[in-house]
Amino acid sequence: MPVIPKPASTVMLLNDKGEVYLTKRPATMKVLAGFYVFPGGSVEKGDSFMEDTYMMFSNHTIDRTFYIAAARELFEETGVLLCRHQNNGVLPLSAEKKTTYRRQLLEKHITFLQLLQQENLYLDCRQLMYVGQRITPPYRPYRFDTRYFIAKLPVKEKPDPLEQEVADACWLTPEEAISLERRGSIPVASPTISYLKKLKAYQQSS
Repeated sequence: MPVIPKPASTVMLLNDKGEVYLTKRPATMKVLAGFYVFPGGSVEKGDSFMEDTYMMFSNHTIDRTFYIAAARELFEETGVLLCRHQNNGVLPLSAEKKTTYRRQLLEKHITFLQLLQQENLYLDCRQLMYVGQRITPPYRPYRFDTRYFIAKLPVKEKPDPLEQEVADACWLTPEEAISLERRGSIPVASPTISYLKKLKAYQQSS
């Protein structure tokens, strides 16, 4: 009997050079250990409890929990926070404070909503563009119903991967990543390759 796929979100984070941020999963991970992927992960229970007063939306066509999970996972893994301050729009968090919050989130000591409440922040979901869905085939032991998003690296934000979540990370153009995988230089997960090709086509048409 096929395993029921878990809801998940992943983010194709782009810089102003057209490069996408890829992270290498640690060898200790149960799924895709050692492979390069986009930042992301499973939707958590707390993602469904986000209050509207702490979110900024233009419009959305899928369940908002996927947006919340995408932003939370991006922050946990890379430190990039898609938020604005409720008073002046400026994101006030220092690198040290971000690291503290990220570890608290990973250790389940706080929820993403509690972080926003404590720092008086809005989650700016307008920065996430939904681009597609992929469900793991039925014969796999671990299955995910993953929603894919594109986000531009915010001004003054810089990825800072946590070792327990990310073994390595790099900025590559979609074409470079596809080429490196073909030559056997880096292992890239097949769903990631599929969306790198879509991202390449999207950039060429824009």
